[in-house]
Amino acid sequence: MQIDKDFYKIDDFSIDRGEFICITGRSGCGKTTFLNIIGFLDFPTSGDLFFEGKKIAFSNSEDMTVFRREHVGFVFQKIYLQFHLTVLENILLPLRYSGKNYEEGLKKANELLEILEISNRADFFPNELSGGEAQRVAIARAFINSPELILADEPTSELDTQSSSIIMKLLRETSDKYNVSIITVTHDPLVLPYGDRVLYMEDGKFIK
Repeated sequence: MQIDKDFYKIDDFSIDRGEFICITGRSGCGKTTFLNIIGFLDFPTSGDLFFEGKKIAFSNSEDMTVFRREHVGFVFQKIYLQFHLTVLENILLPLRYSGKNYEEGLKKANELLEILEISNRADFFPNELSGGEAQRVAIARAFINSPELILADEPTSELDTQSSSIIMKLLRETSDKYNVSIITVTHDPLVLPYGDRVLYMEDGKFIK
């Protein structure tokens, strides 16, 4: 996976900077394993991984964690918000571990709240939100550290049709604004039209 032209490249897969890719396929075909590898959650057993044109190799999991924290954002199927923190505090949480400037992060968090149309929920707690609103918070949290890549694992699986369409529209618009590459794994056919490319996976391989 490579990022400007071929911004992120792994074997026969690559993604350009700002590109939005949807990956779909039957359960068990390898989609989540693929996300874990390109998100630096798992070590590949073979093959080479390139990021911004440079071959990436980690000697230990700590190096992988640091790299992942600086370059990759995640939107999980389960949202994993901290219920004792407000919406704004949840969005800012990754800044605690990144060492990035808090004031700049706060400015970006408020910008993301506006883009994702939840600025009026900044002081709410997660149990006061709808499912769609909670997913918007998760999206804002993924973008807060200015990653080059966002990985979204079934981002609409817990939402109704209307909320799914809103979430994908906002995710696409946010990606375009910040020129962030996005890879989303999905079974939801409503998601696919938002991608610049749709890739189909079968038995651990892309088939078309």
